[in-house]
Amino acid sequence: MVASSDNDSLPPLSCKVVTEEVEFLPVRGPRVTRPLAHLVCELCKITTHKAVGLLLGLHRGTVKAIDQAMMEKVQSERPLDGIDVLGFDEIAAGKGQSDWTLICAPEGPRGPGLLHIMEGRKEKDLTPFWSWFGKERSQKVTHAVMDMWPAFRKSFLAHCPKGKVISDKFHVIRHLLDAVNEGRKQELKRLGGAFRGAFVGKEIRAPGSEVEPQARGEKSPLGASSRQPPGSLRLMFSRSASTTFGTSRPEHGQ
Repeated sequence: MVASSDNDSLPPLSCKVVTEEVEFLPVRGPRVTRPLAHLVCELCKITTHKAVGLLLGLHRGTVKAIDQAMMEKVQSERPLDGIDVLGFDEIAAGKGQSDWTLICAPEGPRGPGLLHIMEGRKEKDLTPFWSWFGKERSQKVTHAVMDMWPAFRKSFLAHCPKGKVISDKFHVIRHLLDAVNEGRKQELKRLGGAFRGAFVGKEIRAPGSEVEPQARGEKSPLGASSRQPPGSLRLMFSRSASTTFGTSRPEHGQ
């Protein structure tokens, strides 16, 4: 096919397959266009690279390269002004215990978004993020949401001295339960005597609910003081007696 032209001095143009260069993509081909790159990026948000490649007839490596290039382009154009809350968390990537740290902005003028991903979760591993984020912006951060990992806390307070740390609910409850359990153990040590054998670990063992070591001819690991007087803590446990708490009422007269 020859393109017509009013100027006879121009050479005829042969119309073949025309490709366009996408400046931010490391790949180029007859099918890689800007609309296709944006479509690949949107599909990668909801499915895998392999599924996108099968749907669009692209190689998995091509889909991965387009997705990574698009994410780098979006991240480089993301404005960082107005961010006053940061979130820190880690994930285990690949086989073994290879930890990656994720830093996000849960709140901001443009909504939540992921800011930085780095390998490792030590305090020194977070240094590149603070260099990229900038000292002036760090001074404006007021709060940070994280777990109780010491490296996150030290790194945040070192770069944001005016910031406050907000711990997640799961770790707060876990530390409270550990404190309650430690207090229970100390109280049992203080009481001793007849009540020492009533609590084993985190369970309540009712007297008479099982055969005592002395009845089997064995020596009690707690000694003679582990025997409980009749009528003390006669709370008998039965799964069939109550559908609510799994316990039955104390025996009559006790």
